[in-house]
Amino acid sequence: MILNGLRTQVSPIGLVHDSNEFRAVQLVRTKNTITPLACVRFPRKSGRSGVVDADEYRWAGSMLARKGMVGNAVNIIPDSAWCSSHIFELPPVPDLHAKQQLARVEVARSKKCPPAAFELGCWDLPAKGRASESMAISCQRSSLDQALDEIEQAGLRVAAVDLPELAITRTLGEVESDQGITGILHVGWGESLVVIQHEGVVVYQRRIEAGLGELHERLCTQYAFAHQTASYLVDRIHRGELCDNERPIRGMWQGFARSLAENLDVAIGYVSHAYRMADLGSIYLSGYGGSSEDLIEQVDAVLGMPVHPLVMPVLAGSGLSSPQCALFAIPYGLAARFDRQ
Repeated sequence: MILNGLRTQVSPIGLVHDSNEFRAVQLVRTKNTITPLACVRFPRKSGRSGVVDADEYRWAGSMLARKGMVGNAVNIIPDSAWCSSHIFELPPVPDLHAKQQLARVEVARSKKCPPAAFELGCWDLPAKGRASESMAISCQRSSLDQALDEIEQAGLRVAAVDLPELAITRTLGEVESDQGITGILHVGWGESLVVIQHEGVVVYQRRIEAGLGELHERLCTQYAFAHQTASYLVDRIHRGELCDNERPIRGMWQGFARSLAENLDVAIGYVSHAYRMADLGSIYLSGYGGSSEDLIEQVDAVLGMPVHPLVMPVLAGSGLSSPQCALFAIPYGLAARFDRQ
C-alpha cells in the first residue's frame, strides 16, 4: 500500500499462528526509515488449536483491524508438515529459471510425485571445496491451496507465502552482518526451529518436535494446574520472571532449554564440519522464552558461543521489550517483504 505517492509505503501484514495464538506485524517505510505501524498478538478463537478455517481467519482479520492494522494483504508461512528440505548438486545452468526447473525435477524424483505437486524455493549454498550444492524446500501444493482458499474466503488477500527460515534470517539481517557460521534457535509452541546461515545464506534448517506448549501440557498433567494457571506460568517463563521459590517449574524449563541447546549444538557441529575454514559467529534466540536468561545460559554452556536475544532495533526503538521482540521475529521478517503488495 502506497501513501503520499512514493514517499510512504505500508507493508502487508506479516501474520503467523500456532495452536496457542496469532502474532502479526505491519511496518511503514518512509524513504530509508522503517517504523512499526502495529505489532499484535492475541489468543486463538474460543480455545481452538487445530487448522485455522475461514471463520477464524475472518475473526482474526477483524482483530487486526481493531488493533490498528490497515488493508487486507497478508504475508504468511506454510505449515511445517507440508514442507520438506533437500540438498543436491545441480549442473551449471545459465539462469535462475533453468536452475529452478532442474531443482523441481530433482525434488519430484526424491518425493516420487509429479513436479507440479509442490511449490519450491531454491538457492545456491556457499562452495565447499569443488562441490557446488543447492538447497531446496518444497511445500505440498494441495495443502497450501486449501489454506489459501480459507484465507481468501475470510476476505484477506495473500500477498506472499514465505518460508520461516527466510523470514527469520531477513529479521536477523537487520541485527547481524557476520559472514561466519551464525545460528538461530526459534522456540515455538508446538515445535521449534533451528536455522544456520553462512555467508548470509541459509545452509541448514531443522525442526525440533518440541515447543513451549509441551511445558504447558506438563504443568497441567504433572502438577494438575488449571489451564489458565499453566498459561500464566508459561508466560512468566517466556518473560523470564520465575522466582527461586518456583524452582521445580524453573528446573523443568531449564531442562527443556538444555535439550534445545543440544539440538542446536548438533546443527552447529554439522555445519562447522562441512565448512571447516569458516569462523564461528554468534547464536540468536527468538520465539517463546527467546530472551530468557535460563535459555541463554543453557545455550552458552553447551555451545560456548556468544548468545544474544534476537532484538530488532525498529521494534525496540518503538518501546517493545526484549521478550516481545523475540516473539515477533518471524512476523517481522514477513512484514519486511515490501516487494510484495
